[in-house]
Amino acid sequence: VNQPLLAQKKFPIPTHYLNDWNELFSPKEQQHINTIIDSFNRATSNEIAIVTLHSIQPYPDIKTIGYEIANEWGVGAKEKHNGLLIAICVPCRSMSINTGIGTESIINDEIAQSLIQGYIPYLKGKQYYIGLKKLLYSLFDLWTED
Repeated sequence: VNQPLLAQKKFPIPTHYLNDWNELFSPKEQQHINTIIDSFNRATSNEIAIVTLHSIQPYPDIKTIGYEIANEWGVGAKEKHNGLLIAICVPCRSMSINTGIGTESIINDEIAQSLIQGYIPYLKGKQYYIGLKKLLYSLFDLWTED
């Protein structure tokens, strides 16, 4: 029996909140990022996932691959659409923040772009960990449950 096309997975199953496929972070940095995201997710019921990529191929841009990953992984509660996925591709020199419908009213495209612009100097300086922590804390400040 053939599986339906929709059941086929395009991406590896996430192992943590931070899925560092491009190996930008040390194990200790990964653990710390996962811990702070877990604390935020538990306190708010919102859900953040992060993926670092080697390439965006065959997708036309990082926003599209981020959208596909977030949907396949089911980031956020299905009924609340309160997920957010950060995709970083250093070799592509690109980054996106993809939000669920429920998140979009708080973290809209303009705010997401502003957060990304704040992270770019850290990317250029290869200070991925410091920059990502600052980005996450900025997100936490903006995105708390009422």
